[in-house]
Amino acid sequence: MATFVQNRPALTPGLIGAVAGAGTIAALGVGALSALTAWRIVRPNRASRPHGWKPRIDPADVEVVTFASLGGPLLHGWLLAPPKPGAPMVVCFHGFSMNRHEFEDVVPWLREAGYGCLIFDFRGHGESEGDFTTVAAAHEVEDARAAIAFVRNRFGADLPLAVYGISMGGAVAIQVVASDPDVRAIITDCAFAALPRVLDHAFEAWMNLPPVIFRRPVSEFARLFTGIHVDEVRPVDTAHAISPRPYLLIHNTEDRFVDPEDAGLIAAAYGPGIEVWRPTGDHVQSRANHPEEYRERVLGFLSRAFS
Repeated sequence: MATFVQNRPALTPGLIGAVAGAGTIAALGVGALSALTAWRIVRPNRASRPHGWKPRIDPADVEVVTFASLGGPLLHGWLLAPPKPGAPMVVCFHGFSMNRHEFEDVVPWLREAGYGCLIFDFRGHGESEGDFTTVAAAHEVEDARAAIAFVRNRFGADLPLAVYGISMGGAVAIQVVASDPDVRAIITDCAFAALPRVLDHAFEAWMNLPPVIFRRPVSEFARLFTGIHVDEVRPVDTAHAISPRPYLLIHNTEDRFVDPEDAGLIAAAYGPGIEVWRPTGDHVQSRANHPEEYRERVLGFLSRAFS
């Protein structure tokens, strides 16, 4: 009987060194990409504008305001007072790497419908102070609370109040409303359920890379830069505390930035009674793709919430 011998490369010092070198290069590559990803997350572009943005608000028609958040950063915003005493107020929270200008197309029709508005820049965004964002973690939540405190100090503690958040701002809104029982209603547009899910979705959808390799190093670099651990940012865990107050959840079905399944996770955590609208389109594209229906749904929801 013939004997077949499989030739295997000998584990020579050279081969061992080559394997070790390749492993080191791969580890350095993962580390470098993770550090760059974390840095781009925590240092957004302050001058960003939504795609197709046009200036729709004349700064002369609003009150330019500043107010301090917890820890000291001064936040900048535009205030449109309620048109009459006792009228409701909507405080708006913009998305990641955006600023107050993200709401320029929304504020005019909110104002026409009789609502006061506050739009402002989170720390590290737009004109507000602060070197880093923590993407809907403790810092942005404190900024949102400072904005709510500002309008209550101006117009009274019993001010009828709703909050309206887009993307990151929606994740902030969930956490703030869950801890503030005096906020009457909430609207979120493409909010995420948990920040680790956003990172995983981004690596899969945009980079075609396995997120399991990058999740921990990105989290650690972000913590090194900001002191906040990505795994702690889980708005979905607080959504149950919003119920039974009115909640309008908007999330596009082809969202490439936030997993569309996050809408279902948030709705399930809130429980029965939530209003959900799932229009077609990419991330926060409902206003552009369905402008009339978007406006009607938001204004109809607010009318019911404050009636």
